[in-house]
Amino acid sequence: MGPSVDIWHRLVEEAETHCDPTVEVDTGHGQAGSGASQPQMMSGSAGKYAVKLVNNPQGSRVLFNEQVVGRLAARLGMPCPVVSVVDVTVEGASGVHFVGDGDGQPGPAHGSAWLEGVNQVGLDVALAVPGNRSRYTQLMVLFTVVRNVDPQYVYEVGPPHHLYSVDHGHALLGNVWSSGQLDAAVPPAEIGLHNAEPLDRSATAAVLRELEMLTDADIARLVSCIPDSWGVPIEDRLAAARFLRRQVDAVIVVLQKDEAHAA
Repeated sequence: MGPSVDIWHRLVEEAETHCDPTVEVDTGHGQAGSGASQPQMMSGSAGKYAVKLVNNPQGSRVLFNEQVVGRLAARLGMPCPVVSVVDVTVEGASGVHFVGDGDGQPGPAHGSAWLEGVNQVGLDVALAVPGNRSRYTQLMVLFTVVRNVDPQYVYEVGPPHHLYSVDHGHALLGNVWSSGQLDAAVPPAEIGLHNAEPLDRSATAAVLRELEMLTDADIARLVSCIPDSWGVPIEDRLAAARFLRRQVDAVIVVLQKDEAHAA
């Protein structure tokens, strides 16, 4: 069943004593892609980011989803951009005008490290490159854990043509989830999405080992250090932690069964 609410609360409080510093972005370079949240390419002294502002057209909960998935991907060594909480300055936000939804708001926002030299591509092209089916398999495990319902892939246009996943605002059942929905979610019984390509089962062993080492404290860190302005109260963040613990445990069971079957 996992830890009690009080224990999850304590784990999150402990994690929030070690928050990473926010990264300032002060220069806008226009919209980054055609996503419904209208992400922006922005930069600061630490580099360039794909930024989702707090008042983006899809709501601030997508920022939380992005942080959770990006942090988990980094913990598991999966092919996704590194994420940060960025601080958009007044100057940086001044050039952002959402189509039909007003102007960009400064303050804490989600930032994904900008991937240079990538483009969207069909999976058939990407999976023909050696090594990418293993990366795809890792992503299917990740998507199963976080219940990402809208996968978006990019592919390096030059060698080694690596596959990456970006734009995870629709994880955790979507961008308008509630704690009740997460608590009621049925854990997965298989890996992948309904339209998934065949997986590289040889790649799942390493993922399984990483998942087996994922502690409750690790999961608490995924939902910690979230700005108050994003409107995700502690009760909802604790529900997300409980949800992720159940999801991870269920995926571990599935992968262990697959491993035993293949032995």
